[in-house]
Amino acid sequence: MRHEIVLQDPAAGAHFFHSRSEGNNVTPHWHHSLEILYLRSGSLRVEYPDHSETVAAGEFALINSCTVHAVVSKPNDALVLQIPDELFSGQVENYELLMFTLPPPGSKGEAGNKREAIREILDQMLDLCDERPEGYLLAFKSLLYRLLYLLVRDFAVRKVRVEYEHSLRHLDRLQQIIGCIEANYNRRIRVRDIAAMLGYSEDYLSKMFRRQTGIGIVDYL
Repeated sequence: MRHEIVLQDPAAGAHFFHSRSEGNNVTPHWHHSLEILYLRSGSLRVEYPDHSETVAAGEFALINSCTVHAVVSKPNDALVLQIPDELFSGQVENYELLMFTLPPPGSKGEAGNKREAIREILDQMLDLCDERPEGYLLAFKSLLYRLLYLLVRDFAVRKVRVEYEHSLRHLDRLQQIIGCIEANYNRRIRVRDIAAMLGYSEDYLSKMFRRQTGIGIVDYL
């Protein structure tokens, strides 16, 4: 598990790439970016602590910033787009309180039309990513900002600030635990050792780790 540092393309304002994978597993992690995985072929599964989401060809998943998740993929062809919080926060007041939710695939009516509008923008981004014509970054940035606008307008809900701050405290504690494990990976560290180092009870440590990641700390060790 890791806190992922997203490399930003300074010209585009976001990190994006066309991924062609033979299938792999990405262990639980999180990052300070909104992430969109858009599949042109193949499939993958995004696993959260309390549920999972399967993404089929022609569909996309949206992963909110600071959300712990893992990815299990079969062979696929995908666009990966990671939009750092800083890009939003300079444009949207109290962006940190926004959470994005999408209607499910196959939605009809207005919800389906809104989802299709996002997919069309992602198609255009993928074409630009592959072809890279002269001045393509100008076109890409215009699509990026259009995408951000539609997400904020059509798919954002506001969290209560106390819930946001509570979530950050749990991520800070999770980062402490992971850091302690990684710093001591070369010896037979036990749950009781980690708890003692961090000043937690074994029971609290185990329950908190499972609640935040969806896996047991013993399994992780």
